[in-house]
Amino acid sequence: GLAAGLRALPDPGAPWVLLLAVDVPGAARAIVHLEEAVSREPVDGAYLVHEGRAQWLVGLYRRAALDGGLDGVETDGAPMKRLVGALRCAEVPDPAGWSDDIDTPADVARYRKDER
Repeated sequence: GLAAGLRALPDPGAPWVLLLAVDVPGAARAIVHLEEAVSREPVDGAYLVHEGRAQWLVGLYRRAALDGGLDGVETDGAPMKRLVGALRCAEVPDPAGWSDDIDTPADVARYRKDER
């Protein structure tokens, strides 16, 4: 999905790519924290970590680093961990659960309850 998304971007020269998974409704709240993380130190990107679990699909990455990581990789079904694990990234703490994804009806019910 990421490789296809990168190919579809209208400006292939943009230096940064913001990745926000569609099943993570709170992801947009993390954008400012991701921007702060990449501005503090020279890194290839930053992603959220909630309760010890990395959420690579909520991240801000250097386009060149993503392109380089994808070179020579069979992208069909490849896990994000393989790509992002090779990059130098900052982990952004997510104590509020912005990176929680919604995969089941129970997740939807939990999300709706928490949003009240």
